[in-house]
Amino acid sequence: MTRASPFLEPQAQIVLYDTSYESLPFYLKIDRPIWIVSSGKKTSIMGSFYLAEQGARYAPGFDKSLLTFAEFSAEWAMAPKGHLLVFIKQKNLARLEQEVGTPAETLVAHNDLLLVTN
Repeated sequence: MTRASPFLEPQAQIVLYDTSYESLPFYLKIDRPIWIVSSGKKTSIMGSFYLAEQGARYAPGFDKSLLTFAEFSAEWAMAPKGHLLVFIKQKNLARLEQEVGTPAETLVAHNDLLLVTN
């Protein structure tokens, strides 16, 4: 997904939508919190039962990083165009667009992984 690098502006919010790519921050050299969006009903998040049950602590100077689908929909509605950069599997794109009520713009497609924006 290094083809995503040109889109990763410092002010943009990186999002993993209902998927987990633990190595993404390393390969893309991301040095800020990434939002992880899930149903809120999963028994594990990124392989962690603790994270699914207890949530994540806020990083100093940043807000919440684990969001439910409903919380993310609210963020999508308020975010400036192009501010949210969402890594999502192709099979989940229709659900994202249904949840947020608008189409997402695809920036990069690689196998079954997409980078989309609001």
